[in-house]
Amino acid sequence: MDEYLDIVMNYMSQYGFCVRDTYIESGNLDDYYKNGNQFNGVRWVGFDWIGNDDNTHVDANCSYELDGYESKAYDNYRIKVPLRFEESGRCDPIIHECVHFLQRNTAEDESSYVRCNEDRSNYVDYVSQSQEYQAFIVQIAYIVDYQSEYISSLMDQDDLNEVNRLLNSIKNNGDAEDGVALILLCSNAGVV
Repeated sequence: MDEYLDIVMNYMSQYGFCVRDTYIESGNLDDYYKNGNQFNGVRWVGFDWIGNDDNTHVDANCSYELDGYESKAYDNYRIKVPLRFEESGRCDPIIHECVHFLQRNTAEDESSYVRCNEDRSNYVDYVSQSQEYQAFIVQIAYIVDYQSEYISSLMDQDDLNEVNRLLNSIKNNGDAEDGVALILLCSNAGVV
């Protein structure tokens, strides 16, 4: 799991996305309850393969606030990923959920979170909110760098060139419009 977290932190840094202040590499403010009501115990974040009929999701005992910190911490954060991704050699959903684990998350962020409608009628609003925007950008960057065969099977060369142009624009200029355009392009092609 540490390898995924390291990769995600690298991408988050490249794209100017902040890691939450409650994530400390040299200690552990997460997993307070799982570790017997103490800090700096074992880090329990991880992932589990689940049935193919399920969707990728996260289970955590809870999230909690800490005095003096802006972001929440998590207790026993588990990423649940359908086996079909493992069978096809894809781990990008793990990357996406690791962004959620590492990104800034306050009580206000949680209360204003927009869930995607089943009919996707609010998809642009959903992917435009910072939590999903950051997770999708990092996921797409990872796919381009680590799963190029997968993305090449879904997009022609012109679309791949556009994906790279948009990623560079986001990295260099932080252009949110280009980020949403990138997510929509990849979503429409079935990449994410």
